Amino acid sequence: GWQNEWHRPRKPRPEPFPSLDIAEVLRATGVTLARPEGAWDADLFWAPMLVGRRGRERAYFPRMALWADGPSGALLGLHVADPAKFALEAPLRLLESIARHGRPPATLRVRSDEARRLFEPLAAATGMRIVRARRLPALQAIEAEMAERLLVSTSPE
Repeated sequence: GWQNEWHRPRKPRPEPFPSLDIAEVLRATGVTLARPEGAWDADLFWAPMLVGRRGRERAYFPRMALWADGPSGALLGLHVADPAKFALEAPLRLLESIARHGRPPATLRVRSDEARRLFEPLAAATGMRIVRARRLPALQAIEAEMAERLLVSTSPE
């Protein structure tokens, strides 16, 4: 049964990502992009959420990707998905955000090797350079707030 306490989910072993030909997606959609400029931050995590009817909720942890403008921290997009679909969908959602902005960032800062591997094909096709960063304050603040909201919503009244 449900126990009202917080546990970080175990990190699963990295699995190979499905093959995704970003250059082909760009050709098929007719998206043309300007020269890369600026810096964005991107992060992946297990999103803490409650599902179920009121009073019978349970924790659920889908995968989430967030991306933001690096200098301002303004959120530019997100993707939440079942873990089985996440690796195929997240790069496409990031590509949609890039297309809306008309140009990719010159630099995409990521915290994890998983994010680097996930977005590498997109970076290669669009001219972005992926850089590892220890901290991505704006995105980490969103992740922490989501975890806090789960704790508050599950605490006894």
